[in-house]
Order: sequence, then C-alpha cells, then structure tokens
Amino acid sequence: MTTQTAVGTPSRTCTPAQRVTRSLLGYGVLAGTVFEVSILIQGLTRHGFRLAHHDASLLSNGPLGWIQIATFLVSGAMTIACAVGMRRAMAGRAGGTWGPRLIAIFGAGLMAAGLLRADPAYGFGPGAPAAFAGVTTGSDASAIVLPFYAGVLIAWIWIAVTSVYLYRRAGTGLAGTGLAGTGPDPAGH
Repeated sequence: MTTQTAVGTPSRTCTPAQRVTRSLLGYGVLAGTVFEVSILIQGLTRHGFRLAHHDASLLSNGPLGWIQIATFLVSGAMTIACAVGMRRAMAGRAGGTWGPRLIAIFGAGLMAAGLLRADPAYGFGPGAPAAFAGVTTGSDASAIVLPFYAGVLIAWIWIAVTSVYLYRRAGTGLAGTGLAGTGPDPAGH
C-alpha cells in the first residue's frame, strides 16, 4: 500500500532540536498556571490568609511555608526554561536577544523570592505584627502592591501568549521562523 501526501502541505514532523524548543516553550504556559493555582489553593486553605489583603510571599512563613518556597523555585525554573526556548525560537530576529534575557531575569527573581522569606506582616505568619512598618493605611499599601501584581500578571500573560505562539510555529516548518526543517520544500525542490 502506498501512502500519498498532498502537494503544498507542510510537513508536521519536528526535528529533535525543534522538539526541545517546543518543550522549553511549553514551560512558559505552565509557569504562570502553576504559580497562580498554587497561590489560590494556599490562599483559600491557609488559616488567616486573605487573598485580597496579603502578599503571596507571606505564604512562605509558617509550617506550610515550604509549599510557597517550592512554588517560587519551580515557577522560576520553568520561566527560565521558557526563556531558553524563546531564545532558540527567536534567534536572529527582532527581540530575540533581550526579550528572552528579560524573561530569564524575571524567572531568576522568582527563584530569589523563594530563597528569601518575607517577614510576617499584616497579621499573617508566626509573630506577625498587625501592620507593616511604615504603611499607615491599606490604601497606601494597595498603591504599592496592586501595580506589582498587575505587572506580574501581565508578565505571565505575555510569557504564556508568546510561548503558545512560538510553540505552534516551532513545528510547522514555516519560512522565517528559524525552526524550519532541512528537508525539501513542498514543491519538491
């Protein structure tokens, strides 16, 4: 029995290098999901923690703090892996150098947050004061905290969208992606 392929249809097979790149990009989608789901579950189950009031880094305090520390470390490592995949997928293209570097720095920052515990504050964590020193009202704190969380959320969205886009293009053999296969073109040349 002979198998025929349609002329003009790009090959869906990936080289080993393309598979590695796609795998690395997949970590970008997972990193934000793991981070946010972990914080949501911890926030809903940890006694005294309020998602709308407390910083996620406060979850690293107390007997279950190891969960948040692991969340920071794993999410940071996945973000760095995604940055490596972005560098591979975007090599020689606009943003292909500094974009992945900045994402890697973001991932390293997450890992550093896992290694450096936040001081207990706002009544959460063993020995926590009722408020954070230097902050007089919740509105003052929200002026600092909300833009930070918005920036993190925007970064996760950007990483996820870019990862999905590059992941989808990585195995298609499209010209100009830097990931095209080395076989003949669809016209047989």
